[in-house]
Amino acid sequence: FQAGDSPRAAALAAECIAAKENVGDAHILLGTMAAREGRHADADTEFAAAVEAEPANAMAYYNWSESLRHAGQPREALEKLSAA
Repeated sequence: FQAGDSPRAAALAAECIAAKENVGDAHILLGTMAAREGRHADADTEFAAAVEAEPANAMAYYNWSESLRHAGQPREALEKLSAA
């Protein structure tokens, strides 16, 4: 993803989820990609899945809060950040 190959990164994340390996991180990646593309509803879904898979993953909450902040939802963003 950071190398600029978003389709490949998304495919690898989907493979991880299907194989039940690094599921939280895979959902964080997909959520981050969705947020960067302005697809905040999709990002919310992915970050919620990341938190469900790994409730103690602070990065999931942080990225979720950033997505919400960029979507114009500061109160919800603060709630997610506080949960981290």
